[in-house]
Amino acid sequence: RDSILYAGAMDRRVYAIDLTTGDQVWDKRLPGAIIGGVALSGDTVYVGTDRPSGHLRALHLRDGKTIWDRRTPRLSIPLLLVDGLVIAHANDGIMYAFRSWDGEMEWNQELGISMTAPIDLGDGHLLATTLDSVFRLSVGDGRIVQRMQAPGSVTSHWAQIGPHVVAGTSNGTVFRLDPRELTIRWEVQVDSEVLVSPTVVGDTIFIITRPGDVYRIDPVPPPTAVLVASLELPVLAPLWRFDRWLMVGGADGVLRAIGRDGAEDWKLALWPPIAVPPIVLDDGFVAFGGVGDIHRMVGP
Repeated sequence: RDSILYAGAMDRRVYAIDLTTGDQVWDKRLPGAIIGGVALSGDTVYVGTDRPSGHLRALHLRDGKTIWDRRTPRLSIPLLLVDGLVIAHANDGIMYAFRSWDGEMEWNQELGISMTAPIDLGDGHLLATTLDSVFRLSVGDGRIVQRMQAPGSVTSHWAQIGPHVVAGTSNGTVFRLDPRELTIRWEVQVDSEVLVSPTVVGDTIFIITRPGDVYRIDPVPPPTAVLVASLELPVLAPLWRFDRWLMVGGADGVLRAIGRDGAEDWKLALWPPIAVPPIVLDDGFVAFGGVGDIHRMVGP
């Protein structure tokens, strides 16, 4: 926001970093590790904490001072802000909705353990995912409107493609879902687990498996998964698109640029492991290494 990067870290702190200079504007220590990142709305930063103590806290964007603080179960997946509510799917398997202005709880709904952030469907409903099911819930009261069995364990966040969403599963199934009807439009199988989110470029989907195989799924029916590159390295972060390259952040700390032919065009060494995707800017990107190192890159 306005050239300031707001980030949560494993050292229990929220940081505000000036992307122009790299200077730290402020930091705020919280009661637990911050795994699910931060959410911004207006002049407020919302953040949930994990071990050793779960809290949901609202901070002033300007200086990090606390607006309100609520003790919660441990929180490790991203928050969702919708219709004046902060939606948090906690590690205890319960989804909670808190009022954004004072932190009072509006409702809670027991769903099951999740590793996937909820999605606002824009029609008064949420899409929520557990390890074995997908739900449509009412934003206003948390009521379950519809439930379906997932074709495998969804352990990464959904990617948006037109009016639909797409995800991979731990059994190697990639599927496209109509989230308003909870119907699967297609599914394809790849060689191994898909543990990170798909990447959508136009109407084409790219996914990477646990051992580092990159696949392209084209929209032309019937959809098929075409092997683009075999990197033979563990990958913890989703693919992302930068200029004409597909970028891959490896657990070895190397950021690789993959060309259209699947060959490695160039690479950049950060501190291992690379666990989150970079943020694309107008003139380059910001990349994150594994020890809190932040790199502002300009190019291509």
